[in-house]
Amino acid sequence: MKVLIIVGNGFDLGHNLPTRFDDFIKAHPEVYKSKYEIFQDENNSWNNIECKYQRLLCEVVSDRCWFDLIEEIDRIVQDYGINEYGEVDYHGYETDVWDNELLKMEELIQLLIEFEEDFHNYLKSVCSDQNIAELKPRHKIEEILSGSTTIISFNYTHTIETLYKVKNVLHIHGDIDGNIAIGSGALEDAKEMLVDVEYPTMKNFTPDKHGFSEMMFFYEEDMDGNLVENHFIKRFFDEVATSATEKEKEVFALLDTKNKDTLAFRKQIINMLQSEHYDKVYIIGHSLGTADCSVFNAINKDAKIVCSFFNEDDYVTKSNTLKKMNLDYEFVQDVELY
Repeated sequence: MKVLIIVGNGFDLGHNLPTRFDDFIKAHPEVYKSKYEIFQDENNSWNNIECKYQRLLCEVVSDRCWFDLIEEIDRIVQDYGINEYGEVDYHGYETDVWDNELLKMEELIQLLIEFEEDFHNYLKSVCSDQNIAELKPRHKIEEILSGSTTIISFNYTHTIETLYKVKNVLHIHGDIDGNIAIGSGALEDAKEMLVDVEYPTMKNFTPDKHGFSEMMFFYEEDMDGNLVENHFIKRFFDEVATSATEKEKEVFALLDTKNKDTLAFRKQIINMLQSEHYDKVYIIGHSLGTADCSVFNAINKDAKIVCSFFNEDDYVTKSNTLKKMNLDYEFVQDVELY
């Protein structure tokens, strides 16, 4: 029998480890409360924090506007004109498109990087292997872990390895000994190319006098009377296009700053789940939040799910989520495990 176990922050909380976001804030309230106010709300669960960060960053991305090369070139020509050689009389073009969005992203991402560093240091101080080794193992948890084929942990601590001596643990978002990462893969969907880099074809222009006049800015007659791309204008068009696409690459690179390395391992785990067939899946202490839906959706639908819940509200929320995922499930209450 192949058994998959997925654990979330509730697993560590069940072992009385102070791993809540609120626990972290209370460690240095005079600094953290205001510094990380943007990530907080009335329910400071990790799922809410991940979703809020994701939403903030996606809002910045969604504010990006379409960049029309033709309009930009027309503006430059109006401002600088064409010189005696038929070239646009402007040199060293560099667009400032999306600079405001880039600045907002940089601020958000830098704040999250600092948060990860601060939280990492906090975990090292309160959830070290030495601290965990002093805890008391839970018999039911020990029994479940001993029969596991694969364990996926959304936690950064080594509670499973240190307290239960089980080693087949995949830390999907990093661990306390290395780097940790907050977030999910949803930002991949936010990436959208907003620059038209194709040199305008003749069909782009209206079949009238005004359209013909516009077209003749981009085209010229060769010696045989055929319309061909204007060499000088094409070169300037490519310069503007290159500058705009380079700026867009900066946007995507910033998005990848907080996702690339972590997403690579996360994607490996999702691919593994899609290729494996599990008979039974235990979900212990995980909120089943939207930030991690891609992981749970990769589990084969005929697996028997055993999901833990904390209280009645938690039961209702998780029941609705598992139904939407079309999974065969049953519940076990946290008090039966810890």
